[in-house]
Amino acid sequence: MEKRKEVILEIAKAFNWQVKSEGDFTWLHFAKYLENASRGRLVHDTKWKIVNRALEKGYVSVTPDELSRLLQEEVKKRIEDSAKNKVGDLPEEIQKDIDEIKAEFVKLKPQLEEMDHVIRAQESEYPPCISILMKRAAEGKTSFAY
Repeated sequence: MEKRKEVILEIAKAFNWQVKSEGDFTWLHFAKYLENASRGRLVHDTKWKIVNRALEKGYVSVTPDELSRLLQEEVKKRIEDSAKNKVGDLPEEIQKDIDEIKAEFVKLKPQLEEMDHVIRAQESEYPPCISILMKRAAEGKTSFAY
């Protein structure tokens, strides 16, 4: 949501991105541009294809809004990468709490499974409109007109 060009540039530099600002133009090193423009939904939009960009001495021209959008992809990637990291040894107090919660869950699990079975309705208990829809779906019919 940040709109101030100087703030966006500082954020990019904090991520060790090679960015340059020359007057009205903002330039991002092509490697970082490609890395982030080829992720998520950006890859499907021709606006982000490098052939549709001004490229000069290894830098791609971007607007501050575009630079901001590319930074979003970088943040997303970093969050996903950090979520994949294995957690090291936890402090003893936290591990103790986790073990207590696990033990309580294991104790309650049979009751929870029993409740799950009780809650599920039998097909004969469905209202007629739902029964008809389910029957037609099971027959592979795509039209649900009555």
